Amino acid sequence: MSLRTALPGCWETLRKEFEASLDEEERNIAMDRRFIKSKAKARALITKKQPGDEVPSSTRSVEHQLGLLTAC
Repeated sequence: MSLRTALPGCWETLRKEFEASLDEEERNIAMDRRFIKSKAKARALITKKQPGDEVPSSTRSVEHQLGLLTAC
């Protein structure tokens, strides 16, 4: 377990205190890094394949089902 997950409120306070001690340019760099990390996490969650995302092979379009029925 990381420090961030163990102490979420404390982590946020420490982050704010750290950023308050930075000059404007350093603060912007820190914010950019957090944004990039958040964006990467969001992209990973979006592209992560979930078990229920796949359409079962038994689910077919109405047109395909009708085509099978008329072929018989």
